[in-house]
Amino acid sequence: MRTTYLIFSFLSLITAVAQAQQAVNPGESGNGHTPSGPYYSLPDGNSGIQGTILYDNAAMTPMSNSFTVVTYSGNESTDTAFTNGSGIYGISDLGSGNYRLVPGTFSQWGSVNVTDALMIARYSVGLESLSPFRALAGDVNNSITVNAGDSYLIMRRWVGLINAFPSGDWLFSGPQQVNLSGQTVTANYSALCYGDVNASWPFAVAARNHPSVTAVDAGALDVKAGDMLTIPLTLDIPAGINAMSLVLHYPAAEMEVLDISLPLSGALWTAQDGQIRIAWMNLETASFTAGELLAGIRVRVNGNGGFRGDLRLGIGSESEFAGSDGRAMEAVRLATPLLKLQDGIPSGQRSAVKVYPNPVIADAMMEITLEKAETIRLGLFDILGREVFGSSMDLPAGTSEISLPLNDQPSGMYFYKLRGEGMEMSGRISRK
Repeated sequence: MRTTYLIFSFLSLITAVAQAQQAVNPGESGNGHTPSGPYYSLPDGNSGIQGTILYDNAAMTPMSNSFTVVTYSGNESTDTAFTNGSGIYGISDLGSGNYRLVPGTFSQWGSVNVTDALMIARYSVGLESLSPFRALAGDVNNSITVNAGDSYLIMRRWVGLINAFPSGDWLFSGPQQVNLSGQTVTANYSALCYGDVNASWPFAVAARNHPSVTAVDAGALDVKAGDMLTIPLTLDIPAGINAMSLVLHYPAAEMEVLDISLPLSGALWTAQDGQIRIAWMNLETASFTAGELLAGIRVRVNGNGGFRGDLRLGIGSESEFAGSDGRAMEAVRLATPLLKLQDGIPSGQRSAVKVYPNPVIADAMMEITLEKAETIRLGLFDILGREVFGSSMDLPAGTSEISLPLNDQPSGMYFYKLRGEGMEMSGRISRK
């Protein structure tokens, strides 16, 4: 038989809290309120409800940013109480009758990664033991079964392809209603983030103080602006992995990620706003030798503004690898090379141009990098070769930014030409 738990959407929780706050001041003595001390109990002979809201991890972490809404006789809102730092709440001076209880939290969902997806996959084939409550937290696709489909959704959310689960973000277990007749009733609740089957919250919500995945030096590569290359990411020591939750940081102003090649079948990845996220999981262990390629990051070096310096991929502190037992691995070391950007001007070329965004919805921006100051003629042409915009401008050495007026032009393909002293550059712009 399927165990019954309280499951509420965040929207309904917000509505319930708003209704309750209209009915009573939570700080008012004798009604729902946040207890001031570490322990709380209602006076003898008082009719009320008290209890705790704790996270279902080994430490039973108090849910201090949480609340319980109590309603009487259907949907009529009676009271609400917020937990203190120990996760304790109390609602007093309630009349006799049946009361419906709705727990909730304003705490941030998090700490769910591909290690959880691996544990769900192991559970679905009988290799992992989960409590009924944690197993239910693994049902992120809300299908009443826990299987590989849930693992895949967790991987998609990890890399940012989705931002929510069909199940919602939070799951609670505890009484759904109580009956009062002049006494105090205790109603305790357990909480889990949906997907957090290893109950690692709240430790992974913020960055770890001691990351389990770190970067080591793999030499240096000399590059110039405009170069396209593949940055190798290798394991520094031999390892057998079954799950990878990897975050890489890159300098988005100086580097554009073009593609990522992964030897691991079924891996997912995204790259945006200076962050690469990679997810991979399999019940079969992938064994790597020291120095073996884990991922190849194909990039274009921009070198905006004549930037000279060192560029490197950084390892995000929330990165985690898991082994065949479904548990997080410690002391994983990834080797990445340092990119030494020699010049902000492409090798063998006196100037550089960058247009963004491309495709463009309204006006586009053009960055023109010059080795020395000179007069530049810019022309913008439609697909029939008709000039729709032209301008001559005196530009200084370095990088200048100008606007390309496409907002009033119809959708289609456009071409730009730049002419200067002994130089000519051209390219295409797509107008949506």
